[in-house]
Amino acid sequence: MPKNFKFSSCPKHLLSKNTEKCNESIRENKLDQAISFLTELKKGFGDDESVQEKIAQFMFRIILKDKTKRNLNLLNYIFNKAEKNLFNTELCIPVLGILLLLNTKTEDKVINEIFKRMINLDKKGLNKMIKKLPKSCQEKVKKVVNNGSN
Repeated sequence: MPKNFKFSSCPKHLLSKNTEKCNESIRENKLDQAISFLTELKKGFGDDESVQEKIAQFMFRIILKDKTKRNLNLLNYIFNKAEKNLFNTELCIPVLGILLLLNTKTEDKVINEIFKRMINLDKKGLNKMIKKLPKSCQEKVKKVVNNGSN
């Protein structure tokens, strides 16, 4: 294989290995280490949709554990990818969870639109994500949905 050869997508064994390393780091509450793994994964295979999904899912889990672990580079990356990939529930549901967890400038109207789309595409996955949220965020979901249905 040529020295400068670069995969356009992440090989499954490498994605699996990095997924396990991130899972272990999060279990051990080594969130900065998990973020480092995600940053490297993005650097090497950022165009791969499965990598984008994993980064979104792991960032949701990390922020769920500690809201101060906002890696703006990774968050901007997954927000931009989700904005261009509106029908990818594996990407958009965790992004929605992050938007609900953090105080962002995203308007309730936009969150409601994402929410409606995810209900139609993957209600079970959306409900699973909502159940992981703290009670205060679950109340925010009710507020956003009720305001959006008026």
